[in-house]
Amino acid sequence: MQLTYYNNTTDKRYINKTLETLSLEGHDNPVTIKMLEDSSIVNPVFKMRDVDLYATANYCYVDTLHRYYYIDDVTLSQGYAYLHCTVDVLMSYRQQLHDISVLVDRNQWDYNLYQVDDRLNLYNFTSQKRVEFPSGFDSDKQEFILCVIGNTSSEEVE
Repeated sequence: MQLTYYNNTTDKRYINKTLETLSLEGHDNPVTIKMLEDSSIVNPVFKMRDVDLYATANYCYVDTLHRYYYIDDVTLSQGYAYLHCTVDVLMSYRQQLHDISVLVDRNQWDYNLYQVDDRLNLYNFTSQKRVEFPSGFDSDKQEFILCVIGNTSSEEVE
């Protein structure tokens, strides 16, 4: 199994990461590793002999697993480095994510009030207000102005 080291400076929320390939004089990149038997593919622990590379890397790619990983922690024991990693799902499956065509139906910041959504809390109440205008209306003709205001708060309009 081969592991390629990177320095990742991109926020975890982005699909495409900006990766800097690391190279130290006298060290190979990629390096040969072994995955510990009791670790999972989502949170693996990799065992490697080259203990100098781990100090500068925070991200890696494992060719056999076809996944990118965040390097969360490194422990040293008896001349080996143990890399505790977490899979980066966005980067590992970025091509599949880019190929998906979707219509985002729900979003907490941007929503459509015309779309029926039983999980969007709206308040419905009646409020009346009478405003006397100083001039401009003929009192004999009984003229009115009707305003309808949408209000999503529970406070009544004065």
